[in-house]
Amino acid sequence: MSKYVDSIHKINNNIFVLTPLFLVFYKNLKPTSKNLLLSYLVLPLILYKTSQKKIKTSKKTSSIFSFLDSNKKEKRENVYGLQKRVQEYKEITNQCILYAIENKWLKLEDDLSIVVIEEQENNMVSLSDAFKASSKLCNIFKELDVISIYRQLGVKEL
Repeated sequence: MSKYVDSIHKINNNIFVLTPLFLVFYKNLKPTSKNLLLSYLVLPLILYKTSQKKIKTSKKTSSIFSFLDSNKKEKRENVYGLQKRVQEYKEITNQCILYAIENKWLKLEDDLSIVVIEEQENNMVSLSDAFKASSKLCNIFKELDVISIYRQLGVKEL
């Protein structure tokens, strides 16, 4: 049974399928120093249905503060277990970024910023909501530096 579960996990968390999510994210993100570190938040936020739904419906006027409004219970649910999810997706995030750099879709600059060289299209219909959320995640991250984003989301370590 464990082998079956491991196989399903590997199929669902495949770097060939998930790497284009990072390309869409970095295409819309304003280039800043050390934005590579934001990649560790992409999969935990956009593959978690509760936060995906909120990010997908975000607007250009949205911010991390509207995403995390602590007065409304449903908004606090956006980051429940985020620290644990960041740890779970850390390895696959590294693999996806490395895969994109090796294929010359992304370029890592000296200041740890990521630049999109070549875009990739979404070939997975089942991930269309995740692609839309990934393209709008920059709405949540705008106007703050990397450290402030991690602090606001309550992620204390990578």
